[in-house]
Amino acid sequence: MRSSQTGFTIIEIAIVLLIVAILLGYSVAMFPIQQELKQYRQAEQQMDAIFEHLIGFAQVNGRLPCPDTSGGVGNVPGTVNGVLDGFEDAADNFRNHPDGGPGTSWADDDNPGDDNIFDGEIDGCLAFSGFLPAGTLGISGDIDSTTGRLLDPWGQPYRYAVSNINAEFNGDGDNGDNDIGIGLDLLTPNGIREEGIPAFSSTAPSPPALPPDLFICSDSNAAGADLSCADVSGGDVVTNVAAVIISTGKDRGTVASNIQAENTDDFQDGTNDKVYIYATRSDVAGAEYDDVVKWISTNVLFSKMIEADQLP
Repeated sequence: MRSSQTGFTIIEIAIVLLIVAILLGYSVAMFPIQQELKQYRQAEQQMDAIFEHLIGFAQVNGRLPCPDTSGGVGNVPGTVNGVLDGFEDAADNFRNHPDGGPGTSWADDDNPGDDNIFDGEIDGCLAFSGFLPAGTLGISGDIDSTTGRLLDPWGQPYRYAVSNINAEFNGDGDNGDNDIGIGLDLLTPNGIREEGIPAFSSTAPSPPALPPDLFICSDSNAAGADLSCADVSGGDVVTNVAAVIISTGKDRGTVASNIQAENTDDFQDGTNDKVYIYATRSDVAGAEYDDVVKWISTNVLFSKMIEADQLP
């Protein structure tokens, strides 16, 4: 009796191998995309945590922290740090060395009269754009061992900018009860608490207060010391921004399209540049954009201060 045997034919094996090769090829092709999406999710999660740390710092200290900066306005007496070490760089006697704009003036409203002497009290920031002060905020994560800077999923430091508006209009320097609803002080100790919630106005120098001077815009066709979305022909996404957090995304900030360069332009043109861009990611030549940008509006800041019983 002859036994019969069954098995795969060469054609069937070839078909199976072809299917396996196609699936493997698809998986390999999709891996970079999946990795990129994973990195963006990580960046979003990290920046949400940074947001919470900034709010927590404001609730405890009555102010937002200064950026970590290598100087910004130069090495001047009374400054605190001025090196990239992961900690905020505040300034003492800041009235004598503003950030480069005529008429800029800071006073330590928590301690009237000491803003013209070096007394170890924070009177403002050494510069208003730089890197996230992760050490000051107590944030853990991928920390650069040399500079102390918190790194994003692409190995680049998170950037941070804060509004330098300090509008204590009646000039008494005390942020007292008579100032409530008039001034805005985001950076000197207890300034947010003591000024209260102001009524903003675009008219200076009379009350009500000037709003924070950072702008989130939808587009940019220019570079330079831009002060509003109109300067870059972009629409307003958010105005009255107290602070901005930036990751330079997958290109690590190496692509300098106009729309993307706005998010790092403060390092090129000094702290006068007040415009940041929030847009859809794009690989279009000349309009590349892959940054991740988050911000703290004054509405959110004040509401969080109210939740913590730091504001009425």
